[in-house]
Amino acid sequence: MSFFEELPPLIPVRQLAELTGMHEVTLRKGLREGRIPGDKVDGMWFAFRDLVFPRAKEAFGDGEK
Repeated sequence: MSFFEELPPLIPVRQLAELTGMHEVTLRKGLREGRIPGDKVDGMWFAFRDLVFPRAKEAFGDGEK
């Protein structure tokens, strides 16, 4: 299993901040404004892994070419 496959399909803001080095507040603002693809579930924001990192699957050898 690759690094990409180990990521959950919905990435919590805290984990996304760790992966990208961006501040959680900035990420939440981007999610709220629709600049980062994601959704709010039970009051918590999550980013859609496959849309935030569209080329990662291929880069890690998991995607179809």
